[in-house]
Amino acid sequence: MISVASYPITHYLENLAYLEKVEIPEEVARKTKLFSKGTLTAYTAPSIKSFVNLEVRGWSLYHYDFGIVYPEKSKRYPLFFYQVIMAPRRAVALVYYAFPKDEEVLDKEALEPLFKRDQEYAEELLGAFKPQKFLIGDVMENHFNGIVRMSEIDHTYEQITALFALWYEGLLKQEEVPASEVEGYQQWIAGFKETFYREDYGFTSTKRYLGQKWTRDVFENYLFEK
Repeated sequence: MISVASYPITHYLENLAYLEKVEIPEEVARKTKLFSKGTLTAYTAPSIKSFVNLEVRGWSLYHYDFGIVYPEKSKRYPLFFYQVIMAPRRAVALVYYAFPKDEEVLDKEALEPLFKRDQEYAEELLGAFKPQKFLIGDVMENHFNGIVRMSEIDHTYEQITALFALWYEGLLKQEEVPASEVEGYQQWIAGFKETFYREDYGFTSTKRYLGQKWTRDVFENYLFEK
């Protein structure tokens, strides 16, 4: 398989003491097909509804990480998600914070440390990327989205983990919101998941390597559960 990081991104995430691993049926947690391998891992923590990470490895050609974190339904706060796509010499690292642009974040000051660190990490990128077109209206402006050297992919995993930790600190500062005030946000999340699932390349590429049945189960029931 393609030479990748010394450890998977889950190694760095699991150094965060507050993340608790969620049990997933073995037939879903791991999938092997020909020269490809898929691994699904899930976590929870106070104020987090779910955190799911997918890793796909294809023999000598491809490596894909995708993680998405949903706040508890009582919190109105951006989703956190990342994608890392590796080739033999370069990798693309994408980190986004998704929130409907027509709503206000309850405490923007809680996000300031996150965006400051995001900008610092972006200065190490070899080249910057803009969000995919279908995401532009739904992701908050940030800069840590671009090309990194494969020799630095372990460092990139550490950076993504640090950004998640700052995102989580901000989440804990948010007070719970009455159901009537968060209903519109929850509707937006449902629409965001449907659009992302349909438009992003992740489903198509994962299906190519690991088959439609397993991929559909993972995407519909775990990454973008209804």
